Parts: sequence; structure tokens; C-alpha cells
Amino acid sequence: MVGSAEALQTALNMPLAERNERHAAMMETIRRHDIRVSRDNFVRQLQDTRQ
Repeated sequence: MVGSAEALQTALNMPLAERNERHAAMMETIRRHDIRVSRDNFVRQLQDTRQ
């Protein structure tokens, strides 16, 4: 709980430019690793267990 409060405090005090940079980086990660990527990785792992 303390870690969450500290993270929230850090975010609230973060300069707008840094928040924007972090948001853009997070969105790019989400775009690259969407549900299709997760599905493909899961199916590949299942197939690997059968070999």
C-alpha cells in the first residue's frame, strides 16, 4: 500500500513533459504487445509442449 501511495505521489508531482513521454512509451508498448501477440505467444507455447 505504501508503494502505491509513493508511486501516485511521484506521478502527481511529475512534470507534464515527463508524463507525456512516459505515456507515449507505454502506449507504444501496448500497441506492440496487444491481445493478438499474447494469443500467438500462448498458442506457440502450447504447441511447444506437444513436441
